[in-house]
Amino acid sequence: GGLRQGGGVMATAADLIALARGEVGYSRWDDPQPGTKYGRWYEEQVDGPGGYDYGASGVAYCAMFASWCLWMLGVACAGMPSAYCPAIHNHQHLAAGELEPGDLALFDWEDDNMDDHVGIVVSNDRSARVIHTIEGNTSGGRVAERTRAYSTICGGIRPQYGAPAVKPAEPAEGKEETVYAFPLIKRGATGDAVRLMQSALNVRAAAKLSVDGDYGDKTGKALVDWQRRCGVEADGDCGPVTWGTLLLA
Repeated sequence: GGLRQGGGVMATAADLIALARGEVGYSRWDDPQPGTKYGRWYEEQVDGPGGYDYGASGVAYCAMFASWCLWMLGVACAGMPSAYCPAIHNHQHLAAGELEPGDLALFDWEDDNMDDHVGIVVSNDRSARVIHTIEGNTSGGRVAERTRAYSTICGGIRPQYGAPAVKPAEPAEGKEETVYAFPLIKRGATGDAVRLMQSALNVRAAAKLSVDGDYGDKTGKALVDWQRRCGVEADGDCGPVTWGTLLLA
């Protein structure tokens, strides 16, 4: 078996599954402290001061649960640690049929090519076209074992078993661009992250933006209006504090 963060023995997929299984039954509702143990860990170890309050009650924790499990065993994984699933999307490299025990599976409930949830693969039943998983923030806010159909799977990522994990550098206080896993979007940016921001503004703020991946004047006005509405610094930059109001609140 592998040692936890800082140990010298490389962890295996079986180690990750065993660790995750040991968390089955945890409920956010039974936690005596605000938020979840995984959110509080993420707040302390990854995000640092000045960012989004991941340790607060009500914050979705499926990605932070998977991040915690990987971290505890010192296993590196592309896109991780992360607090929200859309940020992991571009790191996917496995189709549903390719998933193996110990991989991360990402799920798309609305079939809109946007990741909504993540779990750790326990097994893959290719004949039945289902995978068995351990997931955080499922079954009413619990860590639980689930069975998921291929049709719900957006893609998967294989952690780097056998390679040492590197502890993320602590972000500078208050600097959005240094906080882990959140893309910082500034005016003039283009691409998928901008499309995600525009889609979120359309859903949360009824902004009626064209989801074209181009951060122009109309998108900037909608974002600044949203930031003012949420009490966030209205600078037109979409970093983790603003992402938090759009996707996590």
